[in-house]
Amino acid sequence: MPPVVSNFSRYGHHGGIWAVANDKRLWHQDADGTWTLKNSNYPNNSRLFDGIPDGEGGVWIGTIGEGLIHLHNDGGWSVTSTNYPISIDTIFAVSNDGNGGKWIFGTQLESLFVDLKLPIGVSFSNNFTKLLHCNIEIRECQDAVVPESIKEVDYNNKLSPLKQSRLLMGKNGRLWLSTITDGIYYTDDDGNNWKQYKTELPAGEVHDMIDDGDGGLWVGTKGGLAHFGRDQISGDPTPKWTIYTTGNSNLPNDDIQALAIDDAGGLWIGTANGGAYLNARQEWTVYTTDNSSLPTNNISVLLKEKGTLWVGTYNETTKEGLITYFGDEPAGIKYNVAGRAQDFVSDGHGGLWVNIFNHGLAHISSQGERLDFTSSNSGLPSNLITDLSSDGQEGLWVATEYNGLAHLTFGNIDKLLKDITDPNIIKTITSNKHAAILIVAKSAEGSADSIWETTKAVGNHIYKMLYDRGFLNDQIYYLSPEDQTDFNGDDNLDDIIDAPHRSLTVTDVEEAFRWATRRGKLDQPLYFFFMDHGNSAGKLTLSQGDSLEGTHLKELLKQYQDDTGNEVILVIDACYSGLLLDGLTDPGYKRAIISSTSDGLAYPFMGKSFSYYLANGLQNDNFFGAYQRALPELKKLVGKAQLYEQQVEEHTIGEIAQTPRFEDGSQGQWLKTVFINGNFRVENSRMAVQELTASTTTIFANESLPLEVVANFDPDQPEEKAEGVTRVWAVVRPPRMDLVIGVNGTPIVNFDYVPLSRNSTEKNHWQASWNKGIYNGDYEITFYAEDDKNNVASSNSIIVTVQNGTDPPPTAQVQIHLEKDRYQHGEAFKATLTEDLGWGYDLYAVVLFPDGQNFMTLENTNDLRSLNEAKPWYAQRTQSSAITLFDLTLPADLPTGEYCLFGILSPEQNEVFETLEKGLWVMDSKCLEIQ
Repeated sequence: MPPVVSNFSRYGHHGGIWAVANDKRLWHQDADGTWTLKNSNYPNNSRLFDGIPDGEGGVWIGTIGEGLIHLHNDGGWSVTSTNYPISIDTIFAVSNDGNGGKWIFGTQLESLFVDLKLPIGVSFSNNFTKLLHCNIEIRECQDAVVPESIKEVDYNNKLSPLKQSRLLMGKNGRLWLSTITDGIYYTDDDGNNWKQYKTELPAGEVHDMIDDGDGGLWVGTKGGLAHFGRDQISGDPTPKWTIYTTGNSNLPNDDIQALAIDDAGGLWIGTANGGAYLNARQEWTVYTTDNSSLPTNNISVLLKEKGTLWVGTYNETTKEGLITYFGDEPAGIKYNVAGRAQDFVSDGHGGLWVNIFNHGLAHISSQGERLDFTSSNSGLPSNLITDLSSDGQEGLWVATEYNGLAHLTFGNIDKLLKDITDPNIIKTITSNKHAAILIVAKSAEGSADSIWETTKAVGNHIYKMLYDRGFLNDQIYYLSPEDQTDFNGDDNLDDIIDAPHRSLTVTDVEEAFRWATRRGKLDQPLYFFFMDHGNSAGKLTLSQGDSLEGTHLKELLKQYQDDTGNEVILVIDACYSGLLLDGLTDPGYKRAIISSTSDGLAYPFMGKSFSYYLANGLQNDNFFGAYQRALPELKKLVGKAQLYEQQVEEHTIGEIAQTPRFEDGSQGQWLKTVFINGNFRVENSRMAVQELTASTTTIFANESLPLEVVANFDPDQPEEKAEGVTRVWAVVRPPRMDLVIGVNGTPIVNFDYVPLSRNSTEKNHWQASWNKGIYNGDYEITFYAEDDKNNVASSNSIIVTVQNGTDPPPTAQVQIHLEKDRYQHGEAFKATLTEDLGWGYDLYAVVLFPDGQNFMTLENTNDLRSLNEAKPWYAQRTQSSAITLFDLTLPADLPTGEYCLFGILSPEQNEVFETLEKGLWVMDSKCLEIQ
């Protein structure tokens, strides 16, 4: 363990931590908890002050005396002040700019101070401050000018303008800087030009500021409230200042201490003598101890989130604070705190983090439970907190004065331990001796990977299952080509992906196993999940240019198990994944392999796959039980696939029936004993969907059929909890369709999707009409519902038999229709196209010019794109019904010659010329002569 940390403590990739000690030494803690001294080979004796990981295993560090230095992942050092145009040699703060560059703050003097209230820090001295913006790749830095009036700052002055400063990046790209004596400054050109507002404000002492959501700013000062932006009454868009005081408004006091905006555009105002609400219509409501449940009129902090208002009040006499929750209960819920509440941060789940001046940190859950964190009862480095920031994973970054940063994480452990009493399970959950590798690969760039959205959704679902069962983020090595993802459905991107933020390679997988090896001996198996494409040669696709051989994966497993002695369970969700079972098993090692299919294709569809349903089962069951639970759900997802295979057998690749397999060397007996983190249950969705439409129905072609279901979030409270269901839809599987295969050999499943709408009176009833029964035969319809946490439930399938329609052809087809094959200039021309069984295909309508080289595609009727622009038809498509390509008079200047019209069905989301090379087109053409 290093000595006392003096400044920065930052997480790098793979769960490691960088820290600087008071004795100038740089330390790194690996994921297994081991601390290593990193600057023992650095020849100079500079004080290391602030730093950030470089994303490649190294770290950028700001120093006193040598500017910016870089420790590379191979242990080598480089000093940037000698080869960068950096005009400062003492750096107290370094931050990424979000675009690959760095913001660097410092001075040439050592009498500096860092105000950690600012998200990226500002350093200043008794002489001057300086801000630089550096592009690390091209080794260029640019000065960003500090406002002239605060270049010279006396830190010893208790009213120093920057001591309680704040930065706010507005939605319009304008950066605001507030001070305690000099009003506010703003810049909208990277800090090169600043404008000061002081005389325009009621007072120069600014206590709070907040974006108004409309390009303007609300400012709370010692002398009143100010608004900058369009006129709040007339709507005049010309920005101007509007001042509110007790003399011209209903403000209860001019000392504005806290501001909060609600979703309706209203402003909550906390003052030294009461609260107020100013709605979007400029109507005032005042709250005091006389007309509300406020415990005292001195309001120090506010937070408005959805239907909840958190209010922090302070009693100057007792020096105690009180936090009041105003939500569903009119009287509010009150929490005493030992000091003044300075800052509120939502935990994202209805709870609250509270910064209490000089008394550490408190957390109040949505259930009203409270936890306090101080330097004496936790790892909090100081009770004097300067800033709070959510990490997006129910944890918190905490900035302290003089003692650096701390990262507080819980995962789901705290919630689990409230319900678990078995000491062995508690020991397992809290042991930090578990690990999982989660690989979500993408076989092509852009949208060319037709199953990527489903692959990503399933990967996030597995992550959430691990999280729900007590895994922390640093116990999961998440490989994905993206840098962030939303795993819990709260519409916020979570910083949970470890590497590499680009297309995956075999080297990345090797690094994942090295990470797992560094975690040492585990108290349960290493869990390995893989999702993407596979092929019949025993390879797993990592990216467009790289694949993982089954034999290489076996070598990695052998090396890992030789080094650690740990057991391993692999779940591989990819086409042909069953072919890997025999090769990956080894009687000398305890490992199990579960594959999503045998020697054929897998069918991911609409965010669901075999692994999705396996993860559902693992929430509350062992691996064998979860496997058994997943089988019927998978069969429901695939639906009529085996029937399609019989009808178009010559067009399929491999075996259509998706039959998962497993091998654990004991016919499932070992898998029956393995529960992730132990044998306990976690609370999960009780949502249920019950179809009200008859289970068997017969209709005529194109007849409208009412669809109706009851979707209950909680069957015990169907009406009260109806709002928990966020959407309901139906999946319609037709009597016949092509099994479309993409260029990667992966099937493209695209059944008809029908959204249902909530009944306005019966909130748990959802309805729609369906009238797309065109082909004769049986349609299979399954209903799905999703809740606000992305849990999904499905109904039993119903069968709708359509009569008096069109008999479906054996396979997909497209036909071009022309009235004749010779036309004159000025003659009326009409061309139509009919497609059948086109689900899973993009439709292209193409005109090939007489030169036989150039072409144009149609976007809509008579609507041609630019020359040689290969894009699909965007207008409405209807199966077995003609759509009009052209209906016009041939222009007189149209060159003569032979034109050919093509109708092409190409596997959707695949590059059209690649599908041509693979022989995957369904096509028809007709040519005509223009004379």
